[in-house]
Amino acid sequence: METADARHRENTTEKFTEYRRRKYSELTQLVSSRRMVYLDMKYWIWLRDPANAPEPAKVQDLLDILKSRMKSGQLLCPLSYTTLLELSKIGSAEVRLSQAQLMDELSGGIGIRNQFEIAEIEILSLLIQHAPPFASMPVDSIWTRIGNIIGEFRPENRELPVGLLARGRKVMFDVDWAMEVQHIARRMDTMLESKSRWTATSSRINEERKKHPRGQQSFEKLFSDELGGLLESLRLPIRNCWSKGASRNGIEISPTDVPEKDVNDLISLLCSGVEKDSSARILPSCRIYAALHAAFRMDDGRNFKANHLPDFDHAALAAAYCDLFLTEKALSDLLHRQQVLAVIPKNCIVLSSIDDAIEALS
Repeated sequence: METADARHRENTTEKFTEYRRRKYSELTQLVSSRRMVYLDMKYWIWLRDPANAPEPAKVQDLLDILKSRMKSGQLLCPLSYTTLLELSKIGSAEVRLSQAQLMDELSGGIGIRNQFEIAEIEILSLLIQHAPPFASMPVDSIWTRIGNIIGEFRPENRELPVGLLARGRKVMFDVDWAMEVQHIARRMDTMLESKSRWTATSSRINEERKKHPRGQQSFEKLFSDELGGLLESLRLPIRNCWSKGASRNGIEISPTDVPEKDVNDLISLLCSGVEKDSSARILPSCRIYAALHAAFRMDDGRNFKANHLPDFDHAALAAAYCDLFLTEKALSDLLHRQQVLAVIPKNCIVLSSIDDAIEALS
């Protein structure tokens, strides 16, 4: 913080928005030059301690390849908000820190924004293409630094002098930009208890499935229902999009004041757009998440478990934005179902076998 403050005290000409834009431009250039390899938590745990993995020699080979490719500037293993939540479930502070240090090494400090911000970016990107009031609106990259995965928080005190406020915002930005997973891991004893929430949510899902059995509904119908339900849960990002569009056109309106009819109309429009989009480019992470839930509902006798929630979170981001996704066999099989493949992007290679992962990276 002291270093950042000294640097920005001398440079008072660059506005905070310009500084932020420049830093993200540099990050985007870095990401575009690398192959993005997303690891689910099982792989992270194996790689932290290859000797105790199911196939120690192969896991060690995989780790060596990932480290070598990372150092040579060929790949990154980005992290997500869900990865951090799962890291917090590791009870031993020593083991948690060791896991965090490996994550720092292979990720290069790069992460994917949280799911709500991703949804907002995807919706804004669509509106920019098709709605004139949103034309040319700047939109954030889905890639960010580890310290900004949860969100970006900047001082907004209007009573402060403009120059001091701008400097404070740049300093706070730099502090978050420099943050590593190990810094977060040391404070995780006070973090959210994600496991209990996942358990409660999975129980509610199973109760709803009993009340509303699939019957003869097709995958297409289930996918449509799941997508609609997901977008209903994203009303805040949708309101944010409307508010930003209005502000772009000189109309200041709080997200909470956006009329319900406008929100409902946009949800209907988004659902219709996704279902008609054979290229699977509209709302990529949202449609993957909905497709996985729909595919799971096709298995009437299979209970939804707490671990399925983080698994689906990982898959929605990895399969939408990464080049390679290493995960467990059950999730890989679900993503490779013909019905799922018909409605999701196909730019990501999804593998569960260590042998296949080594071959793909070699």
